[in-house]
Amino acid sequence: MLDEPLANLKQQEQAAYKQVDDAAGFDLKAEKASLSNDQYKLAQLGNTDADIAARGNLTEAINSQDRIAEAEEKLQEAGIDPKAADTLHQQRMAGIDFKKAVVKNTNPDGTVNVDGLLNASKNLRFTKYGDRLQQFMGEDGADEFMNQLQDAQELGAHAMKAQAIAKTILKYVAPGATVGLGYELAKAMKGE
Repeated sequence: MLDEPLANLKQQEQAAYKQVDDAAGFDLKAEKASLSNDQYKLAQLGNTDADIAARGNLTEAINSQDRIAEAEEKLQEAGIDPKAADTLHQQRMAGIDFKKAVVKNTNPDGTVNVDGLLNASKNLRFTKYGDRLQQFMGEDGADEFMNQLQDAQELGAHAMKAQAIAKTILKYVAPGATVGLGYELAKAMKGE
């Protein structure tokens, strides 16, 4: 049920990165990754002759930070949020993590293990990337989703139909997460 919405989110992410790259004139995400890698390598160097030579080369490469700052300034002048594409990427990755939790806790008979999904969702709240549930559903959505799962557990529900979980997800996915997300989830719930 999450495949199409995640695919739509990926398309939006790619379009946003293309817009950023076109305005910057180069692949800004790759440049940032390269800068981060170079900074890490620089921190790992010792005092051997080879390390001293490498330090000079890395220091020159790190000067690309100016290029990144200039590109971000261009983006702002063009009215493009330089972090929008990264936010879409983060939301899609959080959605993929959430999908894994749902799949892992879905039984062959079409029911979802409430206890397992609740525990997996709690774990998604505390990852090295931050609160993945909140990144995917929004702050209020993540809290309400957790509350609904906890309420179901307290009422003694150990399994819920996948359709009921889909309705719950539909209610709490971050508004504007992806064009047509609510429509796609509604189609999935109806079995279309």
